[in-house]
Amino acid sequence: YQGTAFKTRYLLQAMRAAFTMDQHNLCIRLWEEHLKNQPESSIKRMCDDYIGGVYFQRGDYQTAINHYARTMQTSGSFWWCVDNLTEKKSDIERIRILYQYHPNSPELPRMIQKICREAEKRANLKVFDGYIDDNEDDDYNPGYNSYLKNRLRYIELRDFALQVASEKKSDNPAMWQYAAAFLTLLDGKPEMASKYIAKAERIKGTGFIKNNVKVLSIMIEAYNGKYDKAFEARMLPKLQWLDEMTVTNLTPEIKEDYLGYENQMFNNYSMFYFNDMMRKIMLSIMMPKYIAQQNEAKAIMLA
Repeated sequence: YQGTAFKTRYLLQAMRAAFTMDQHNLCIRLWEEHLKNQPESSIKRMCDDYIGGVYFQRGDYQTAINHYARTMQTSGSFWWCVDNLTEKKSDIERIRILYQYHPNSPELPRMIQKICREAEKRANLKVFDGYIDDNEDDDYNPGYNSYLKNRLRYIELRDFALQVASEKKSDNPAMWQYAAAFLTLLDGKPEMASKYIAKAERIKGTGFIKNNVKVLSIMIEAYNGKYDKAFEARMLPKLQWLDEMTVTNLTPEIKEDYLGYENQMFNNYSMFYFNDMMRKIMLSIMMPKYIAQQNEAKAIMLA
């Protein structure tokens, strides 16, 4: 075939046939001589999958992942390469490698959220209720002991999130800065968390993330506040905004999810973000502060 219109299509068919027949050297030759310098296209990316498979089978995982990454998909093949390229095979390393190849992958927020929720669950009693329990690390009784066992892992993610937020690869750096601030708060350093969340307010982020940043900023201010008249004047409109966000975002789907089983939302077992954060701010942070000031009246009002 001497034309150009269908050249890459024919090359894809040749690549597929060669791969199926285990003609790996032919696959590499087709790539190097005919496909490597072709303009970017969906067909060329499909060829990347085949040539990535060739290098994967040869144990050249670095070359393989370079090809898989160009397909713009995080397939099982991509993660197999990741597992073979990492020493500790930790979830933080997986985040680092995914970010390296796909800094805006939709999987990154889910991976970060999973670790942040895990850290919150383990640090919850100490950070939000003020005491340390003796529970070990299991799904039903995660305690602060299990947080301490995993602390270095959480700090590793915090430090990496700060690095990403300062770079210009991510389209949503405020998400990473938010994660760093939240993990710092869970680590018992609200003053440092305040500095981190202040930066998250200034840098680029989606509307969804910016709302979450504002909520976390309210929580951190509640931790660090002096609980005088000036503090209350600042906090009142912020809590009113948070209450409005709770009502506005309480969709029928959320009600169905959380009001059905044991009335979870109003028994303090909700995973509805705005409701959770309002509860923690008012009951776990502000109310004990007022009790410490012997201002029981305001503490009761918050309850």
